Amino acid sequence: MNQSPVNLSDQLSQRDLQILNNLERFRLLTTRHIQRLHFPAQPYGMHTSGASATRGTTRVLNRLEAHGLIGRLARRIGGAKHGSAVVIWQLAARGEALLRSQRGETQRRRFEEPSLHFARHTLAVAEVAVTLIEASSAGELGLMHV
Repeated sequence: MNQSPVNLSDQLSQRDLQILNNLERFRLLTTRHIQRLHFPAQPYGMHTSGASATRGTTRVLNRLEAHGLIGRLARRIGGAKHGSAVVIWQLAARGEALLRSQRGETQRRRFEEPSLHFARHTLAVAEVAVTLIEASSAGELGLMHV
């Protein structure tokens, strides 16, 4: 898949671009965060079950990864609540270049494996933000800005 990021953007859906923008915004997201944000099950989303939402999420993330737009962290964060197989995603250099070109920006960002402490903190912040976004979508609160 040797297309330039600009040419590749024509093949991406609006949801694909929203996923890339959220990875840029939050820096790190788990598969479950992305599913909750972009693939919700009913009554708020189009998927009839959590299992179908998970399949859809995995299919799209694997496609974006195959295009080199996103990448998995080598380190996995587990624990009693999450198990040992939580996949953590970040925007890859190619994805960042695509978003930068859409905005007409030239400043590049370096991509390195974050420390465990940074990853845990960033994912905790993302969890709060995703929970607030979900509550807003459910009409439980009004959200002005995250």
